[in-house]
Amino acid sequence: MSTNIKKVNIICPTCSKSKKIAAPVDIIKKKETGATSVYIPSGMVCEHEFYAYIDKNFAVRDYLVLEFSLQDEAKKANKIKNDALTKADSVNLDMKNVLKFISEKDLRSLIYACYIESHLVLIENDPSQERFVVIFNLLAKLFPDIIETTNIFTPERYLEFSENQKERLQNHTVFNVIYNLSVYKPFGDSDAEPLETIMKLLMKGSIKLQAIYTKNYIDYLRKFSDDIKDMENEKIDKVIKFLKKSDEQHQDMFTSAMIGVMRRRNEFKITHLSVEDSSEEDIMKMIHKKLEGKLFLYNEKTHIRQAENLPDVTEKHTLRLLRKNGNMSIDKIISELQNIARDRLLTFELHKLPEILEGFTKKGFIETL
Repeated sequence: MSTNIKKVNIICPTCSKSKKIAAPVDIIKKKETGATSVYIPSGMVCEHEFYAYIDKNFAVRDYLVLEFSLQDEAKKANKIKNDALTKADSVNLDMKNVLKFISEKDLRSLIYACYIESHLVLIENDPSQERFVVIFNLLAKLFPDIIETTNIFTPERYLEFSENQKERLQNHTVFNVIYNLSVYKPFGDSDAEPLETIMKLLMKGSIKLQAIYTKNYIDYLRKFSDDIKDMENEKIDKVIKFLKKSDEQHQDMFTSAMIGVMRRRNEFKITHLSVEDSSEEDIMKMIHKKLEGKLFLYNEKTHIRQAENLPDVTEKHTLRLLRKNGNMSIDKIISELQNIARDRLLTFELHKLPEILEGFTKKGFIETL
């Protein structure tokens, strides 16, 4: 072996496969302090590409997963959904066929989830299967916005995510398409029962026509829900009277059960309103109210690759910063994340910082003073 080359054991920060690679002695030893970044292309250790930071003693100090690899993952998910949508005309979406893949009760729950804007998680290991294409396309016809908001996990990915990020799934509705099984929903079955009206609409005839009628019905429900959002303390009789006066053409929709559905949608939206809808100033106020005056200290015993194993880009970079600096205030964390976002053209969900830092503390990655 050439004296200018030294073998270094590299472990992929994504899949943990390892391999010894040849590192250039002269280049690495020139670095007096810190570590030299060595690019590891796809195929050298495994299918992933990343950087390894090697110090002058030829010890690996850290790893960096390329951010565009994360973006590629998002593109793959969008491609899965778009591929399913292109098959809409080649599959049978009539209810008799749909109910081969999902029960009436679970389909009603998914429709209710979409109506109240509880985002979906669909578990599927082969999205080209008819079961997935049928269910996704039917829901997309009624709620086009789910094309953007639905997450698709393989069973393994879901188990990993629910184990490490369970709190982030608490407002989602999870359905296992493979086993025709409702996994989780942030509401009760009884909440969705009034939507039996929608099920009957879908079953009346040709799905092409009935899907249009049903979507119109849902759009009106959403409109009426918005109309009564300031009447949460009013008696149902008064709400019904108000709606009947404002829209005489849809009298059959103004029942006590349906008013309850509309109100629960408003309650869910208020309780789980995305912070992304708030202004940047409001987000900063919220963060400072929760975290101002606290100092966050990195636990040196934390495994060096923990940051790279985190699925969320905001979590990943926050833990990297804490590891690099040792201790940081919330203002310093925000400032550094904003610099990284600007330099690398990334987007960080800063509103998640209180939740992220609380999670790091529970896992023992950091301490708080």
